Amino acid sequence: GCWALANLAANTNNKTAVAASGGVSVVLASMKAHMGHKDLQAHGCKALVNLASNADNRTAIVAAGGIPVVLAVMTAHTGYARVQEYGCCALCFIGWSDTTLQKSIKDEG
Repeated sequence: GCWALANLAANTNNKTAVAASGGVSVVLASMKAHMGHKDLQAHGCKALVNLASNADNRTAIVAAGGIPVVLAVMTAHTGYARVQEYGCCALCFIGWSDTTLQKSIKDEG
């Protein structure tokens, strides 16, 4: 699931294809459904990092409710470094060079 999508989205040519195929909503749905599974959360955040390196995907992640999901995951797994690392990176990439998205992150948490 999230691990596979994270790996697929690491390839520049796949980022838009993964998002266009519903990858953002699949990752977020998995993260919401399995909040207690720290490894899935780390892979989900990593998938969002890889997807968010594309500007259109950043907007799609925010529109799908990705910011509160990432914040909830980071809150739920404060002691798991990989979740914290990938969660911070996801928020950084989502807000990259877009003041509107930066404001969305700020307003959420």
